[in-house]
Amino acid sequence: MGIEEYERSTKELKREIDTLNLKRAEILNEQSKVQLAEYRIDAVKRLMQDGTMLEEFDKTVFKSLVKKMKVINERELEIEFECGIKVREIVK
Repeated sequence: MGIEEYERSTKELKREIDTLNLKRAEILNEQSKVQLAEYRIDAVKRLMQDGTMLEEFDKTVFKSLVKKMKVINERELEIEFECGIKVREIVK
């Protein structure tokens, strides 16, 4: 094996390593998202099993249930839940 072929092989292996490292980072990111979702689901389940009313805003519950909120106009909001349901609410 000549020097040129060795250098070409080395560059190719470095590219493959970089590609694998990127894939690994993507997998770890997805795994983190799944763990966060599981944590949120567990928090909502605990609240529902207790049957107690929340006395103040709970960020974990909110993030578990609400996918996005959209301001329609000065007095109207559209809330989209994680389950796909959309609701319009009038703000007084």
